[in-house]
Amino acid sequence: MTDWSNMLDTPWFAIDHMAVFSDIREFLDFAESNIEPQKTAALQRIEDDEPEFEDEADAQSYRQHQLQSADFRFEVALPMRIRYAGLMSFIGTVEWSMKVIKPAFKVPKKPSGISETIHLVRQFAARCGMSITCEIDQLEFLTWVRNVITHNAGLLKGAAREAEIRAQIVTYGPAFKLSDWHFIGETVEIQRGALDPIIDRWSEIIRELHTVATKKKLIKF
Repeated sequence: MTDWSNMLDTPWFAIDHMAVFSDIREFLDFAESNIEPQKTAALQRIEDDEPEFEDEADAQSYRQHQLQSADFRFEVALPMRIRYAGLMSFIGTVEWSMKVIKPAFKVPKKPSGISETIHLVRQFAARCGMSITCEIDQLEFLTWVRNVITHNAGLLKGAAREAEIRAQIVTYGPAFKLSDWHFIGETVEIQRGALDPIIDRWSEIIRELHTVATKKKLIKF
């Protein structure tokens, strides 16, 4: 989690962004922790259900269908949506935190194919003396994944940056991996807890970047 001992030097607008990062972490923690008790309750309801069927085979088929549906809901559908929501919120917050600051220096032309946020973070990091190349590379990878979720229903096949995601995902395994976990095609599967340290790290990066950039007068007010 964030080291709050540095708050005296941190601009208020950076603290606001840190609060949003913290909110995303709390959302993930709360949502993930509720899956198991909700699954237990759902399975108990299935156990208590006594539908009336003339044919015992129909009763067994119905029960099996209910169990399979519960497994898919709590083992695949809900975890996927929670973690995808967390990823999208995280990337959006980093983008927001960079969009609101106006550079006091001339920003070089953005290379083709690079997002505005990634480009701006690199420019500020270089001027602030921050060695965060690996973190920025990971952020770019996760931005590609976010875009696949947003524009291609999470399906990797045919998505923009498909080749790059396939090539780079091994770097971020096993927290992130390719799988057909929802049975409609390959996606990036996010393991439980994978986003937590990334969100924490970027909360600190944004705090430091805003703080140092303010001290060095790299931001217009």
